[in-house]
Amino acid sequence: MKKCKKRLLDLSIIDRDYETEKEYGVENLSIFGYLVDEDSIAICGEIISSNLKNVFNLYCRAYDKDDDLVDTDENSLTYSINPNAFYSGFPFSFFLSVPDNTMISRIEIELKYD
Repeated sequence: MKKCKKRLLDLSIIDRDYETEKEYGVENLSIFGYLVDEDSIAICGEIISSNLKNVFNLYCRAYDKDDDLVDTDENSLTYSINPNAFYSGFPFSFFLSVPDNTMISRIEIELKYD
């Protein structure tokens, strides 16, 4: 059986706004990413919090080495994250398409009020 480390993304390319996360009541985003195939990336994880403050959405954007936007996605599991329907460990996922031979240099995770 082959090991799949080559398919895992280096998490250092993921940009997060820790200040905004804290403002929204997010204690942590547990994130991992992997290559689904030659032209797509999956970013998955869970939101850790004991006190979300407002309804918000999660967005993910991938940028190439020239900092041009390659693809964007909203949380695939639910449109909005609502404190009334939230539990710590709430899952999220994004699926990004990447054109052939495009080197992704940065992936941004953004929280925005609904």
